[in-house]
Amino acid sequence: MGRTGSMNPRAVVIATGDELVRGECQETNGFFLARELFREGFTLVRTVIVGDAIEPFVDEVRRALPDADLVCISGGLGPTDDDLTRAAVGAALGVAVRESPAAAALVARSLEARGRPYTTLQARQALLPDGCALVPNPTGTAPGFWCRGGGALLVAMPGVPGELRAMW
Repeated sequence: MGRTGSMNPRAVVIATGDELVRGECQETNGFFLARELFREGFTLVRTVIVGDAIEPFVDEVRRALPDADLVCISGGLGPTDDDLTRAAVGAALGVAVRESPAAAALVARSLEARGRPYTTLQARQALLPDGCALVPNPTGTAPGFWCRGGGALLVAMPGVPGELRAMW
């Protein structure tokens, strides 16, 4: 039974990126996830788009956790300063974010397969909030992760639609 007593489990989708908020590219992951979640028997509570600012992102994660059985985050897992998903989830859960040796190995192998070096910048993709488990990315360099927050399962996936779909 879902959190509010309904028979269906409830889900929230959070997509992140200034490019989405500004309308520079179309947010398609929410549509894909809504369809997939419905197919799996979930009731979608809401889909939210947040920009690349840490506090509003943390607020949305905190807001989603008590409202849902599953929180899906798309985007913000790359190596740049505006990729804030790890930090936002860590802050929302009150845990540290640190390098995962398993994630570092996955990122290094993925970069090597593309003929690219494992740099300090790329190493940011190997950070995980404490208590989160790695989800390998079969088509890109940034792994996802999952963990429990409150009573909800939280899953973070890349924002590149092909990577998110392959990971799903």
